[in-house]
Amino acid sequence: MLLRQTQAFVSFLIFAYKSLPSLGNVVHSAPPEVLSGLSSAFLTDRYNNVTLIRRRAQFKSFVMNSKKTGRPRGFDALTALNAAMNVFWAKGYHGSSLQDLTDAMGINRPSLYGSFGDKRQLYLKAIENYVSNHARKQMVAFETEVDIAKAVRAFMKITINSVTPDDGGPRGCFLASGVATSAGEVDGAAELLQGVLRDTERKLATRFDAEREKGTLPKDFPSLERAQLMYDLSLGHALRARAGISRGTLAKNLDHQVKIILA
Repeated sequence: MLLRQTQAFVSFLIFAYKSLPSLGNVVHSAPPEVLSGLSSAFLTDRYNNVTLIRRRAQFKSFVMNSKKTGRPRGFDALTALNAAMNVFWAKGYHGSSLQDLTDAMGINRPSLYGSFGDKRQLYLKAIENYVSNHARKQMVAFETEVDIAKAVRAFMKITINSVTPDDGGPRGCFLASGVATSAGEVDGAAELLQGVLRDTERKLATRFDAEREKGTLPKDFPSLERAQLMYDLSLGHALRARAGISRGTLAKNLDHQVKIILA
């Protein structure tokens, strides 16, 4: 009897492995009666061929339906990822449930797992999405504006505008307002955040170095230190915006901040 149970269980695992790349995702969302039926079929003395065949058919039907209906028609990965980012931004990592995420993204759990992985992987993808698609405007302005003072001002001005949105979106910065609070609790988040800080400061410092070589900044201008100061000031705007400070108030000291950065 034990040998027959073992052989049948191995056969079932082979079927399940071939049926869907991520069996754990399907099991996670499978109806309790299907899972309980499988466990009773394999692991109790009530095992018999008829029970196994019936339970195996139930699970196969669930797997095939999951493969057919996992991704709704019209599913757009970037739109869903932006929706997930907004949930994480508003509620934080730990405060965002899978139900919150799937409701906002307009997809079901198999689609979430199949397209983005588990909750942690989705969170990391949301961070990468924010850096790539939502935090680039100020850097583009800084790198393309010819006059260095205007470039610094444009960077800070665009930062202020982005952290005080007119469209009702979340205020502040996703990295400063959300990711930083859970960086040490979500594997991979701290490394991503540190990478963003280093990359941003390096790009700012590179522009300052170029201006120093051109003679528009002093030869002893501390490029990296001023790049760090500039980025820290921009994150300060994000914090103040999150606290409800208005865009106009944040912009009042722009000229003074530009002078400090370039002094």
